[in-house]
Amino acid sequence: MIVTKLSPRTTMNKEIDKNNFRPLTDCPDVTGDLPTTAPQQGDYPAILLGKLVALFKNALALTGALFMKDAGAAWTTVRGITNSAPFTSADQSAAVAAVTAAPTAGQKLVITDLIVSVDTDLTVTFTVETSGHVVHKLYLPAKSVVNLCTRSPVKLGTADKKLMVQTSAAGNIAVQALYYSEA
Repeated sequence: MIVTKLSPRTTMNKEIDKNNFRPLTDCPDVTGDLPTTAPQQGDYPAILLGKLVALFKNALALTGALFMKDAGAAWTTVRGITNSAPFTSADQSAAVAAVTAAPTAGQKLVITDLIVSVDTDLTVTFTVETSGHVVHKLYLPAKSVVNLCTRSPVKLGTADKKLMVQTSAAGNIAVQALYYSEA
């Protein structure tokens, strides 16, 4: 028998017969013909829950996990100039300076990320060693940090060349470059 009580705080309280429910582990696999057994508008909550549990069970059986993630970068990232040290300078306006080590002999650098911080309004220009080809140009306000992470890595056009930096004026700058070598 179902007893309905109305009160100002709740719209309806129903007494439920617990014998009509099965443990979730007893739910059948309903994913065999998904278009007809996929959760539908109007499904009773118990049916909907059974369908969702079956979908998760199959996902777990297929992948070994309910949530997917990738294996990370397919390359070995190098950081900084030497021993992961970032490039730092109080005044890099007079000449260019390297923010990376040289790539593996005969290969080109591929830049994946640049983390740049400045304490002064600066234009920061990244170029290829000796050619002067501009790779990135950033207009940064004082006391700012930028993590430049392009959608695709940037491969320098010349083999055996470092990534260089120069600023428009005196001011503290730190650059952490993340990169790898590629033929």
